[in-house]
Amino acid sequence: MQSEITIERIPARELYQFARRTMQDREHYPVLPIDPVRAKAQALNPAASDDSVGLLVAYNRAGRCIGYVGMLPCRAFVDGSLVPVLAPTTQFVHPDYRRKPPPGGMTVADMIYAEVLKTGLDLLITGFNEAGDRIYRRNPQWFTPLEPLTFLRIKLSKLQPTSTIMRRLAYHPRMRTLRPLFKGGYHLSQRTVDILLEPFVYRALRSRSTPPIGELAWRTVDRVKPPDVEDPSPSPGDIVYFHRGVDVINWMIANPWYSSRGSAADDYYFDQPREAFFFRAYECYHRNTDQRLGYAVLSFSKERGYTTMKVLDRHLAVEEPERFVFDLALREALRLNVNVIECSEDFLPIINAKKTLRALTDRFERPYYLAFAPDSPLKRAMDRIHLDYCDGERPFG
Repeated sequence: MQSEITIERIPARELYQFARRTMQDREHYPVLPIDPVRAKAQALNPAASDDSVGLLVAYNRAGRCIGYVGMLPCRAFVDGSLVPVLAPTTQFVHPDYRRKPPPGGMTVADMIYAEVLKTGLDLLITGFNEAGDRIYRRNPQWFTPLEPLTFLRIKLSKLQPTSTIMRRLAYHPRMRTLRPLFKGGYHLSQRTVDILLEPFVYRALRSRSTPPIGELAWRTVDRVKPPDVEDPSPSPGDIVYFHRGVDVINWMIANPWYSSRGSAADDYYFDQPREAFFFRAYECYHRNTDQRLGYAVLSFSKERGYTTMKVLDRHLAVEEPERFVFDLALREALRLNVNVIECSEDFLPIINAKKTLRALTDRFERPYYLAFAPDSPLKRAMDRIHLDYCDGERPFG
């Protein structure tokens, strides 16, 4: 089979043109490797260079697309330098080509990753499904597992009983004929009961150890900027981490991969239409001097009436910044009828200080793999790698 398969590398800068071409050639692309919305956004990635790979596509002997792996060019901060890294975003193989590899042979997915490794860049892999995990475990000569990252989910829906019941009824498969009625009840309960309960819920969840904002305030902005003052938090020392500068954050905010209308491509496997999806950036400033003290970014995604808010990038030049960011996230979650808050484990001390919050919070683990290039700087610094909730492509969806 391997002699019948060819792999094409698509540069990140050419993704949008490639996506448009595939939609006009459905004979050779019955499986669409990328849709125009995602392609247009990823082509603008400031972490990508002119020769960065954005997509690898597998073709059979007839030149028909049978699989692909999307790639997100990223950066790692290693010993004072930024090093280019690739992070898989999507992965798909046509069902007809998912058979087990022969002894000593490779599957289509194996062949694509073999081609990726020829780029000479390290791979950061997280957020994958069971099929992806089988590929990585099957190829230990390429992929090295790391300790998983723990993150948190705070289920505010447990404090929204009326709207939660209405939402479940509205989307229950046996309630289709009554769906408009229950949807109406769901939206009504959000606008009445949930709003009336908001100040009481906030006081119940707000930790006594959370400092008052005082002379500090938050405002929404279109783009984030670094603080005007020096960060008082201790230096990270010699840790190695996957870097997201303000250029990448602002690109993400301005170019979401999803829209409430869904994809323009009918046959794109990763088309995930959302009822709502957007990022919101906030700037922390001093009320009296207007001095900029940092920023925080939240994402909001609504599917089947269920809204998830993720606490993403944050950088505050204040003492104990997590407390200020968590207070912002909690206020916004209650104001915007969020059902669950997802955040990093950095906020656990704040949550543990309040019994009600602890009862609403569950811990989850996100596994990681790394694939090292020859002479990899990451491999030499593997014991110093610090993982983060915003690694790879996870913040984008």
